[in-house]
Amino acid sequence: MDIEWKAVLDAIASGDETAFKKIFFHFYDSLLHFSSSITKDTEVAEDIVSELMAKIWTSTDKFQRVSNLKTYLFQSVKNSALNHLSQQKVRILHKESEREVQHPYTPEELVLTKEFLQQLESAIDKMPPKMKMAFTLVKDNSLSYRETASIMEVSVNTVDRHIQMALKHIRALLKK
Repeated sequence: MDIEWKAVLDAIASGDETAFKKIFFHFYDSLLHFSSSITKDTEVAEDIVSELMAKIWTSTDKFQRVSNLKTYLFQSVKNSALNHLSQQKVRILHKESEREVQHPYTPEELVLTKEFLQQLESAIDKMPPKMKMAFTLVKDNSLSYRETASIMEVSVNTVDRHIQMALKHIRALLKK
């Protein structure tokens, strides 16, 4: 069954609850599964998908310009899930820095650690976009190669190659 999503979105813009339910029930489970695979947290995944569905209902004029609804929805969930992971990472780093204040390192250790982290961040920033994305998803967000391949819409072998090249890139820049 091929659904004309543009017509469904137009109906939602007119306040048609049935049209909204059609989108909701058609995409909710697959979006939830996708979000869960990224966040590894069902509650967070439910929040992400629910927020997206609420936006569809309340910001209908924004969705009128969407040419491929399925792609848009999955991309939105991916971005929201990655943003959540990024925010979670910042919270964890903040907690760790609070612990460091309680157990401070020597000034020399702090300077060396800070310099190393700056060099590492610089090396990551200099990576090509796809390599950087693969590296970030796998190393920073602890996603599997298969999950990363799914998000990036590439093969698992391509993700593996990106990671290998990223590690070589980092080693080369850190040796300098």
